[in-house]
Amino acid sequence: MKTIFLDIETADWFNSPRLLHLPPHEQVNHMPFGLAVTMTSDRTIHHWDNAKALLNYLDMATVITWNGDAFDLPIVERTAGRQGYGIQSLDLSAAIRDTTGRRYRLERVAVANGLGKKTGADEQVAKWIASGEQELITQAYASCEQNVRLLIRIAERLHTTGITLPARPHRDEPTDLHMRYDGSGWEVRPC
Repeated sequence: MKTIFLDIETADWFNSPRLLHLPPHEQVNHMPFGLAVTMTSDRTIHHWDNAKALLNYLDMATVITWNGDAFDLPIVERTAGRQGYGIQSLDLSAAIRDTTGRRYRLERVAVANGLGKKTGADEQVAKWIASGEQELITQAYASCEQNVRLLIRIAERLHTTGITLPARPHRDEPTDLHMRYDGSGWEVRPC
């Protein structure tokens, strides 16, 4: 089974006037697919502007995402008009949340571990896509590609030395955590 790292961008964002009236859990169901970037473990990169073609590519693969189970994959499947076949999903943000009870944004974990940062804010990237201007769409692909690179770096670190999940004292989480996948399960300990 091939392993594919995935990030998508939408052509609208949560604070859009078109979506503000909807409850947060329903907003994702109305976000238009914009574009996607995939990268395989051998670092082959593909850019996608067609959700149906993307979903065909993802079929029968292990798909690694950040918040993909709640965001990326549902949007791709809804836009493509079908569910993926045989997709085995590994949502790293869900694994962190389910294991530690903490939620993090991709960039927060990447920066805390010295792995880099995002190149575009999600809301700005959505505006670039919605503009229809090729130069801005190219920037959106570059931003999405950087997200995939951060995702790969986090996944690699999780499977080797582990990652640091920063303390969040404002949420009563005063201790950094170290998290690692040891081959059979998630290992978490205070730093």
